[in-house]
Amino acid sequence: MEEVKEAKYYVTMFDFTPDVSHLEQMSQVLRYVRVVGNVSEITERFIDFFTVSDKTGVALSDEILKKIEQEGLDLKNCRGQSYDNGANMAGKYQGVQSRISESNPSAKFVPCAAHTLNLDGVNAATAVDEVAGREAVTVVHKHLDKIVEALNHLALDAVSSPETKSGVVSLLKSIQTFEFVAFTSFSQKTLKKIDIASKMLQKEDIAIDVACNLLKGLTAQIKDCRGTIVNEVLEEAKQSCLDPSFKEARKRKRFFD
Repeated sequence: MEEVKEAKYYVTMFDFTPDVSHLEQMSQVLRYVRVVGNVSEITERFIDFFTVSDKTGVALSDEILKKIEQEGLDLKNCRGQSYDNGANMAGKYQGVQSRISESNPSAKFVPCAAHTLNLDGVNAATAVDEVAGREAVTVVHKHLDKIVEALNHLALDAVSSPETKSGVVSLLKSIQTFEFVAFTSFSQKTLKKIDIASKMLQKEDIAIDVACNLLKGLTAQIKDCRGTIVNEVLEEAKQSCLDPSFKEARKRKRFFD
């Protein structure tokens, strides 16, 4: 902690997760510039864990401010704060970052880039209900023919129970549709690019300017190849399905009093 005080200015990072006893443990990391002779280097130090019982933005901000005070650090010297994108942490009005910014406007909030990108990846993956994550999407996309073959064998197997056969038939109908093949292919191609960037963002020694450039490059890359990917996906789906078309969603009739 003496190094941080000597550096004067610092960035605070907090995150919490339940431990094996199901207690919420908040981890604290401080980032500052350490000067050794004529050399300046950005340093990150894990400080400790502490238990939190209330996960609201108000309660967490009080805990964080209390922790900073206990360590003898001046909040006015805080130049940045970084958390995940949860509403209790990143919320504009009641989030931790908002409440700490009220006390010190110089503590600029920077959301965790890796967490942000992971959220984007999860949202993209939800287009295909049967798979979750890039690895699963890749396996399904690469081995769809073999999966269909195995399910057909299971459906015709005399040993299979009626419930199993019914479930298999239903699954076969779902995964052999134009929509499933198209969305699986699209997810595999886009999530692959996101996954590469995500792993780089999680490196301990990555600098913030490198992270920003990485995200900008990823955005530009996806925009540039968007048309190409869509055409490839549609062509692939057409070759795999007898009915190469998206089915229109059925509109429910609305009744008015």
